[in-house]
Amino acid sequence: MPACKPITMLDGAEWLLEAHRASGYHAVLRQSPDSTDAFRAACEYLLDLSSAKNEERY
Repeated sequence: MPACKPITMLDGAEWLLEAHRASGYHAVLRQSPDSTDAFRAACEYLLDLSSAKNEERY
């Protein structure tokens, strides 16, 4: 997945997913991903496994 998907938006929540792989470090940033976006689904899955599972999501 590309690290950044340019979007013109003045407000919204930024979602950041970071990974350390054998080939190096990779981060993916999206601003206010749609509820049907696979990136958001991956982030929500990881949030559901974490202590932040009850935090408000935008």
